[in-house]
Amino acid sequence: MAAAVAVLVVATVLVHAVWLVRLPVAGQVADPALPLVLAVAFRRPAWGPVVGAATGFLQDLLFGGSLGLFTLAKLLVAQGAALLARGVVIDQPLLPWVVTAAATVVHQVTVVLVLRVGGLLPLGPTLGGPLLVQVGLNLAAAVPAFALVYRILRPPLPPMRRRLVAQTTSGAWGRDPRAAGRVEDRRPTDPGGAVRRAGGRVDGR
Repeated sequence: MAAAVAVLVVATVLVHAVWLVRLPVAGQVADPALPLVLAVAFRRPAWGPVVGAATGFLQDLLFGGSLGLFTLAKLLVAQGAALLARGVVIDQPLLPWVVTAAATVVHQVTVVLVLRVGGLLPLGPTLGGPLLVQVGLNLAAAVPAFALVYRILRPPLPPMRRRLVAQTTSGAWGRDPRAAGRVEDRRPTDPGGAVRRAGGRVDGR
């Protein structure tokens, strides 16, 4: 599963860097890697920060500019999604849309702040309308991103289910019937059966 996620991340970033940059909308380009990172964090919260940082670092290498900029932004949104996945029911139908919109705002604000602190972005309005366009583009990219990740990664088992699967796999229930709540079938023995089969008699007293 991890290899499939890695291939999906690399393919998504390459599509972004090679193809989507040629199709800007109102000066903005969709970032399909953002909803992809969110989907992975929802399915595997422990993977979220790692996948987010790796995806951002790959974007830093391909797009140039300030090394570590997209790494930091993707790490922040992935960590937030991982924390959210541990505290809420992630199968709510509207949650991917809401989280993608919020993550886009956090991502863009982080990028703008870092660039301005580093003196690489002149002061002026850089959010507003462009940010709304970016949110819309990322929401459109969220549809295939979440569908692909949810198809590759199954939802994690609840804690009780994990314990039951572990006990079944270890074979504990097969060795001890009482471990599974089963009671052995103890039938009353016939004290005279063996004697009668041997042709003898049983004392009736």
